Amino acid sequence: MLLRLTTALLLLLTTSAWSQVPNSFDRAAQRPTLGGTAGVTIPPNPAGSLIQRHKNPDGSLCLQVSGVARPLGASDKLFDHWVYVKNGCSLGIRLQVCYYATTSCIDMNVPGRDRKEAILGTLPMIKDFRYEYRERF
Repeated sequence: MLLRLTTALLLLLTTSAWSQVPNSFDRAAQRPTLGGTAGVTIPPNPAGSLIQRHKNPDGSLCLQVSGVARPLGASDKLFDHWVYVKNGCSLGIRLQVCYYATTSCIDMNVPGRDRKEAILGTLPMIKDFRYEYRERF
C-alpha cells in the first residue's frame, strides 16, 4: 500500500516537473504545414521553424498533400474543396487538415503506400482555398 502511494506520488511529481520544461520539439509539432490551390499564395513558414513530419529512411517526406476545387454537380456556383494525400511510406499516417487559420477541419488516416482523398468543405463562389495540416504521431 505504501509502495503504491509512493510510486503514485513520484509519478505525479515527475510528470508535473516535466510538463513545466519547455520543449521546442513539442511546440514545433503543433505548427501546421501550409498549402493551397494554384490560385492562392501560401504564406511561408517562419524562418527556422521546425515542423515534425514523417520521413522515409532516406530523409524524404512521406506525405504529398494537394488541394483542388471541383464544381458540385451541374452547378458552377458551388465548389467542393478536395484534399488529396499520397503516403510514400510503408507506415500508415494520421493527419488533420483544416482550412487555413480556422477550426474547420477533417481527420484523415492514410495507409502506407496508398492515397486518400476527402472533401474539406463546400463553399459557394470560392474556387481557390488555402489549407493547413498537422501530422499526428
